[in-house]
Amino acid sequence: MREPWEWEEQDIQALIHEQRRENFQLEYKRSDSLAKTDPRKTEISKDVSAMANSAGGIIVYGIDEQKKRRDTARSMVSRSVL
Repeated sequence: MREPWEWEEQDIQALIHEQRRENFQLEYKRSDSLAKTDPRKTEISKDVSAMANSAGGIIVYGIDEQKKRRDTARSMVSRSVL
């Protein structure tokens, strides 16, 4: 996979197709996280700040990681409405 700054739609589709799970450097957020409401703006600020204050990484908006069960590391990655 290419570097994130070189990503195109096919790279994002590959994340979904490969069911790439979140980790310390990759975070998925549903597209409704970008709503222009004060609570959502605050949440975006927290997400970006947390990522910047750790090892850094990528936040991809428009993908929803749906946990199948709390006690399993497997998850389902799907595209949310963009």
